[in-house]
Amino acid sequence: RSFNFCPKLRNRAFESSWRNLVADILIELETFRPDIVVTTHPWLDSHLDHQFSALALVDALERWNQDCAIYLYTNHASGNEMYPFGPRDGMMGLPPWADGRGVRHCHCVDGLYSHPLTKETQRQKLVALEAHHDLRPFNIFDGSEVIEAPPGLNYYRRGGRPNELFYVSDFAGLWAMCQQLLTVVPNLA
Repeated sequence: RSFNFCPKLRNRAFESSWRNLVADILIELETFRPDIVVTTHPWLDSHLDHQFSALALVDALERWNQDCAIYLYTNHASGNEMYPFGPRDGMMGLPPWADGRGVRHCHCVDGLYSHPLTKETQRQKLVALEAHHDLRPFNIFDGSEVIEAPPGLNYYRRGGRPNELFYVSDFAGLWAMCQQLLTVVPNLA
């Protein structure tokens, strides 16, 4: 918490709870009043933490009650950790719709947005990946070996692309996706 720049977040008592997570997100929304909010796609990203972060965002957006565009992305494409496909210097394409879960929910998406990244931003993304402890071939705490991902799954190949790709939606679309997700994925209900 000492690294939070926002006094409202830094100076309050901390308790790890759903209510406080949503309250923290709401504080950020009220402070910055964004026109665009970026989050993981609740259907296309299979990581439970990422799905729950989208659900928490929906709760906060509902309380905030302001209009903004929602840009959705995936780090862990459902059913295919090879995404994005191709070499690191290749443009990012659409993620696969694994097992058809998302196909019937396309009506919640208004469009696509491809954001170009400079070489410097791509480099910074790779530096950020390097700082992520579970991507290193050894445990930073005790030096023990960590089993590396096969070359196709290596996050260094997948990260730092020339573009970032987003599905564009609004609150109603994200809300509908999250409500449907809660009825289909038993771990989230």
